[in-house]
Amino acid sequence: MALRLPGVHTLGGVNRDLTLSGFSRLPGAGETVAGASVREGAGGKGLNQVTASARNGSAWTGMIGCVGTDSAGAQLRQALAKEGINVSRVHIVEGATGTAVITLDGAGENRILVADGANAQLRPFHLEGAFAERGNVLQLQLESPMETVIAAAESARREGLKVVLDAGPAEGPLPLALLRNVDILSPNQSEAATLLGLKDASEVNGATVSGVARALQALGPSIVVIKMGGEGAYLLGEGYDEQVVAPVVGVKDTVGAGDTLTGALSAKYSTLLAARAAGAGLGWDLRDVVRYSTHAAAIAVTREGAQASIPWEAEVRERYPHLRVS
Repeated sequence: MALRLPGVHTLGGVNRDLTLSGFSRLPGAGETVAGASVREGAGGKGLNQVTASARNGSAWTGMIGCVGTDSAGAQLRQALAKEGINVSRVHIVEGATGTAVITLDGAGENRILVADGANAQLRPFHLEGAFAERGNVLQLQLESPMETVIAAAESARREGLKVVLDAGPAEGPLPLALLRNVDILSPNQSEAATLLGLKDASEVNGATVSGVARALQALGPSIVVIKMGGEGAYLLGEGYDEQVVAPVVGVKDTVGAGDTLTGALSAKYSTLLAARAAGAGLGWDLRDVVRYSTHAAAIAVTREGAQASIPWEAEVRERYPHLRVS
């Protein structure tokens, strides 16, 4: 198979985000708690991740998704295009654009409600010819219909791309038809528990995280990267079985941090794959890719917003000049 031009395709959700913050605490059932502010912005796991890839060194980025015929849809396509992202496969369909309502407590922890809207209309036929010309990585999430996610992974693999799956939002074990076409599986701790049928995220920590990563790897992916929030990420694969520690920072808003990690990982993984295919040495490897990604995510949590919080590569390098990834 001919060498592929490097780049990251992203299939996933494109949302309008409404963020409610300034709460001393989040309400329980039937309870009302007053907050301080409302903010509107761009979000969706797909949009966030493709933005993170574009800002963190991907040679090319393209988004595959759907927006509605409302004003939000047009604004989101424009927001992506301004990042230099190819939007030719961001399809405009009848109905409302996907919308997420995000609540933040005083510690920056979030709770999110999502109305899929146009995202639910993305179908396998939208993928025709998507991976034929360029790109060596496809990153996916679970915001799109499962049949489309499975079809995308299969199509990308046939064309010689590597597939990165962010396993969120996870509702249960994933189909083997999907997992057998995934190269890197990257859930957070709660999602890892869900994928394995465990009770909750408390069973995915400390001494057990390596075992959880191995159990996930046994499902098919050769590489597992478990996102661990402020503790960094756990890497299993390519000779590594270890925690990659994140820097300690002050947390303002955790929305989009996991997407920043995945998008940055996909961008640097794309560069690594292209160098390997060309027989070139870079002086860094997959562990360095994960380490860079945890540091990019650490910057994201110090800022408010989803897309707005994602750092550029120059910012990551300025704050953390010891990182080896180029």
